[in-house]
Amino acid sequence: MGELDPATVTWIGKQLVKTDFVTWDRYTTGERGEHTIADVYGWIDRDDEYKDFVWVRFWPDNEVFEYTTSSDKHSQQLGEIWFGESSEHDPCQRVEDTFDIPNRVELE
Repeated sequence: MGELDPATVTWIGKQLVKTDFVTWDRYTTGERGEHTIADVYGWIDRDDEYKDFVWVRFWPDNEVFEYTTSSDKHSQQLGEIWFGESSEHDPCQRVEDTFDIPNRVELE
């Protein structure tokens, strides 16, 4: 997909900068029906050797967005920062515990 217009870049940037504990990494753009979307992916450092992910889908035409994260610790904080209220964290589940597929991460 193509470039984001300057107003969209500014609007998304204002949301991303509010979360200084997230290191934003990549984004994609696409179309959903008649609407442009931008998906932005980031990482949150943890106390162990791993990182938690954050995914945000922006709908610039309506200036709305949604997110999910694997971070139990920061999930509610993200809701408070972006929406003024915390939401219940939807815990991630391990693929290796449910799906018997060869291309999965397996923890020892």
